[in-house]
Amino acid sequence: MCDQAVDAKGLVTSLAAKDATLVISPHITYELARTFRGKRPTRDTQGIKLFSCMKAFLDLDMPCSKELMELLHEEAFAYEQGKTTIDPLLDAADRGTVSEEVNKLANGIVEGRVGEFIAKRTQHAKDTRAAQADHLTHIQATKTTLLQVPESQLSSWLTSQAITRSGAEILCSHLLRIFGPGPTPEYALALLNSPVGRAARALVRADLYYNW
Repeated sequence: MCDQAVDAKGLVTSLAAKDATLVISPHITYELARTFRGKRPTRDTQGIKLFSCMKAFLDLDMPCSKELMELLHEEAFAYEQGKTTIDPLLDAADRGTVSEEVNKLANGIVEGRVGEFIAKRTQHAKDTRAAQADHLTHIQATKTTLLQVPESQLSSWLTSQAITRSGAEILCSHLLRIFGPGPTPEYALALLNSPVGRAARALVRADLYYNW
């Protein structure tokens, strides 16, 4: 949208007529901020242009979602309370924080939490790639299964596999990082099969796709 100079107000109005809207998250905001850490000599100019485009949408009250792990955290509590939905959007105060960060980035200012996130995210990506490779090296059966899934069947395979025991084990590893000792694969499987577990299922599908 930035490269095509999309008219923000026109697009928002058009989407609203179809009962739809754009949504952004703090995670995506910080991921895009990595533009400023790129190797291209035009990185600063491109970053400013990119966030000026984003600012135009935020100025039109584009909603912001919570980050994925926060959604997972809330889904777990909602499941235990017998709820079937959670509020996926940031409150006014947290959305204001995102807007402030975008304003800074639109002026080429990369500091504070943005810089910290980029550094942590870069290291996390390296650790994740190494862990995934090590995991598949030691579990040949999983690797063999993944190699047998053709791209034409990938979407349906991800959806069905996400709510199996293996999917539950993936989710359980994330829950353990959030809550510490306690969550079990059985608990994770129940959350995956519950109406409230939308982010949980999305997270498992993403991990399965990454492995594939």
